[in-house]
Amino acid sequence: MDPQQLPSYADVVVVGAGPAGLTCALSLAQNGLSPVIVDARPAAQIVMRATVIHPNTLEDLDLLGCADELVAAGICTDCLTWKSQNEQAIGVIRFSALKSITKYPFSLFIPQHVVERVLTKKLAAAGIRVIRSKKVIAMREAVDNTHVVCELQMESGETLRTKYVVGADGAQSTIRTMAGIRYIDPHTGKIAASEGASRGSLFVLADLTLAEPLPPNVSRDEAVMILTRGGPLALVPLPDAETESQTGRMFRFATVVMPGDPEPPRNPDAAYFQRIIDKRGPGSHRSDGIKPPQIARVFETSRHQAFSAVAEKFFLRAHGGCIVLVGDAGHKHSPAGGQGLNLGVCDAVRAGRDIAKHFQSPLTTDVDSILETYAIRRKEIAAQVIQVAETIETMQNPATWWGIIVRNVVLRLVLLIPAMNRAVAFRMSGLGYREKQ
Repeated sequence: MDPQQLPSYADVVVVGAGPAGLTCALSLAQNGLSPVIVDARPAAQIVMRATVIHPNTLEDLDLLGCADELVAAGICTDCLTWKSQNEQAIGVIRFSALKSITKYPFSLFIPQHVVERVLTKKLAAAGIRVIRSKKVIAMREAVDNTHVVCELQMESGETLRTKYVVGADGAQSTIRTMAGIRYIDPHTGKIAASEGASRGSLFVLADLTLAEPLPPNVSRDEAVMILTRGGPLALVPLPDAETESQTGRMFRFATVVMPGDPEPPRNPDAAYFQRIIDKRGPGSHRSDGIKPPQIARVFETSRHQAFSAVAEKFFLRAHGGCIVLVGDAGHKHSPAGGQGLNLGVCDAVRAGRDIAKHFQSPLTTDVDSILETYAIRRKEIAAQVIQVAETIETMQNPATWWGIIVRNVVLRLVLLIPAMNRAVAFRMSGLGYREKQ
C-alpha cells in the first residue's frame, strides 16, 4: 500500500503533524494502537517555532525513547540568566538545583523542525508515517458495520472513518471548530482573539546568523537575555548540524514592541533587526569598546501577537466519535518562558495513553471518565502555564522606569535565596505538573 494513500478506517486519527500530533501518535503506538496521522501541509516545514524543551518534557519524551537523541542534537543549559542593559546579571535561574529529582536538570535549546524530524523518524521505525496534503473540511456521524463512527471528509474528496479524532492542528484548529468547542480568553470569558478579548505583547522574531567572529559577550552556546529600559531582547542559539556548516550558528532573535515604538513592518529586513540589536542588544550600553554583534543574514521573520486562550473542553463526544484536543488546539499563551511546545507535548503523551486505555476498556456507563479526567487535568495545567507565561511577560516588560528598578532589585534578591531559586526553577521546568506514578 502506498504510504501516502489514505485508508478507509483507523481506530484513531491524529490531525496535525506538529510536535504535539507526532508525540501523540508515538504515545498511541507505544500503548498498542496504530494511529493514522494526516496533515494539510504537503511537506514538513522549517519554520519559526518553539526553541526550548524543559526538564518535565524531556522526561515525557524519554518515555517514548526520544529524549537522548534530542539532547545530543541540542544545546543543554543548566541555567537561564537575565541581564540588565549594562549586562550585569539581574537573576540566574539554576535548573542544576533540580538534579536530585530529574534525569534532565537543564533546558534544551533545539529548533522545532529538528524535534519533528526525530519524532517522525521514531514513528517511521514503528511503521507509522504522516499522510500529507490531507486537509479535513468536515466531520459527520456515520455507520460502519453497524457501529457509529466519525467520518472525516478531506478537501481531496476522500473520507476516513474513525472512533477517535485527536485535534493537534494548532490554535486555529479546524477540529476544535467543527466539534463546536469554544476557544475562550481565560480573563474575559470572551472568544479568544475576538473583539473585547485581552491581548499581550506584540513580539517580533527572527532566525538569523551573526557575523563571525562573535563578540566576547555573545556565546555560541548560551542564551543572551537582556532587559533594557527600551525593552527586552533575547538571542537564543539554535544548533542544527545539517545547516550550521553552511550558515554558521543560527540564533533566534526575539523582542517586544514597547509602547511608543513604531509599528514593525510586515516583513522586517536585516536593517530593522540590526537597529534593535544596536539599541537593546549585547554591547549596546557598554563603555569598554565591545560593540553589538552584526547580523550576517536573516532567514525568516515573524510577528506574534500574544494572547491567552483555553478550550472549553479537551474531550467531547461529537459527530459519532471521541474528540480529544492536544497542544495549541487546546490552549494558547504568551511565548515568554518558552512553555508552548512543552505543554503540547505533555498533553500528547497523556492523550495517547488515555485514549488507548479508553479504547481497551469495556463499554460501561463510566468509561468516558478516563478521557474526562484527562480533559480536566490538562485544562487545569494549561491555566497554570498561562499564568506563568503572563507573569514572565509582565516581569520582562514593566510599564514604568520605577517598575524596572523594582523588578531588577526584587528579581536579584529573590533568586539569590537558594530555596526561592529552586522553587522558580521547579515551576519553569514543568516538573510541578508531574503526575504521581
